[in-house]
Amino acid sequence: QKTKQFFNAIQGTPIHHLKYGGIIGKGFSHNNTPDPDRSTFQGLGNSLVVTLDLSNNWIFALESGVFSAFKDLTFINVSKNKINQIKINAFSGLQRHLKELDLSSNLLGEIFAHTFSSLTELLLLDLSYNHIGKLGNNAFEGLPNLRHLYLTGNSLRQLGSVASLPSLNTLWLQDNRLNSISADISLVMNSTVVDLSDNRLTN
Repeated sequence: QKTKQFFNAIQGTPIHHLKYGGIIGKGFSHNNTPDPDRSTFQGLGNSLVVTLDLSNNWIFALESGVFSAFKDLTFINVSKNKINQIKINAFSGLQRHLKELDLSSNLLGEIFAHTFSSLTELLLLDLSYNHIGKLGNNAFEGLPNLRHLYLTGNSLRQLGSVASLPSLNTLWLQDNRLNSISADISLVMNSTVVDLSDNRLTN
């Protein structure tokens, strides 16, 4: 795998901000290029990468431990891929330092309790413009410091029994299919700023 070989070749080189676009993921070519896994970025383990931009690639799944080599990451951008699956423990190793995660403009359909459960220091989560139609029971569990949650442009009809987000400040829900929030009021009431425009609310 050329991507892995390249990162191994520059092993130890300080790279605080890494952008790697257009050539990684299963959908890139007809040569069965694999999605990145826990071995792909091993060569960058000592490169002090703080921001990782993998936007505009062809990634279909975030594999378990895919980012585990990074010890200093505070921001990950995987927007504008083809991501429709986030494996259990995909974000393992990032618990103490990841602050912002951009997953916008992908193909996610549902969020589960385990999806982001290890990201206890996360402040911002952007899930805008996916295909999310359902938030599973206790979705967003284990995000005690989350302040900003973006769910704009999905297919949500209800918020469901999501986990409590005690630090939530802004909640963006515009351009969904919500027709009621009466059963989901705790999530909304926790937030200082809530945008519910372009929904189908009747109460």
